[in-house]
Amino acid sequence: MVLCCLFWLVYRPTSLRVLQASLRLLRVLSGQPQAAAVASDQGGTLYLMCTLLRDPHGPWPWSTETDPAGGGTADEAAAAKIGAQAAAAALLARLAAAPGHGTPVALVVQ
Repeated sequence: MVLCCLFWLVYRPTSLRVLQASLRLLRVLSGQPQAAAVASDQGGTLYLMCTLLRDPHGPWPWSTETDPAGGGTADEAAAAKIGAQAAAAALLARLAAAPGHGTPVALVVQ
């Protein structure tokens, strides 16, 4: 259940720091077979793909009309979002390499 919540936080974070923290925690946990199982069976791969394919210069879940950057300058926010997308891509690659449940993750990514 906790892994599902972490994947959900990657998909709909409340701030950029929440996104970065949940990606770091998922990176640590991605070596466990349960993480690949949640990614393949319960939609975690789709949540990561949505994060990976989101426009870094467009609105993100925490963006508001008055503060589209979500705090800081727009360039800093875009750079941090691109970093989060790179972390999501690395996490997808690690989950796809997992024995057992990695094959469905790789199929969704393809």
